[in-house]
Amino acid sequence: MTRKQPSKKSKCPCGSGKRYEKCCRKNRPTKEEIEEVREIFRIKEQKQNDFVENHGHIMPPSAVQMGGKALFSIGSSIYQQTREGPYTFLHMIHDHALGFFGVPYLESEENIDFEDRH
Repeated sequence: MTRKQPSKKSKCPCGSGKRYEKCCRKNRPTKEEIEEVREIFRIKEQKQNDFVENHGHIMPPSAVQMGGKALFSIGSSIYQQTREGPYTFLHMIHDHALGFFGVPYLESEENIDFEDRH
């Protein structure tokens, strides 16, 4: 979308009250700067498209340390480390499964032969 440039003699669109020629005209980005910014946005958009193509429309899980405990975010939920000691992403998945499926479901799965489990 191309915007019409103000004339040199008109008031500056920034609201300073000065003429455009004496105010913001000298601060216009060059064509090279505009192209550089366009390329940055093009690369960013391509990375987002590649991520969606490979993983779908999901937010990747992320983790931080806070108060000596690990906090993980998955989607719009935050999970806190539930046990002491080293805590990895696999521990978090286990704890997330406990909360999501419930202990009774997971205990019933443990009673099924390993090959037949979900």
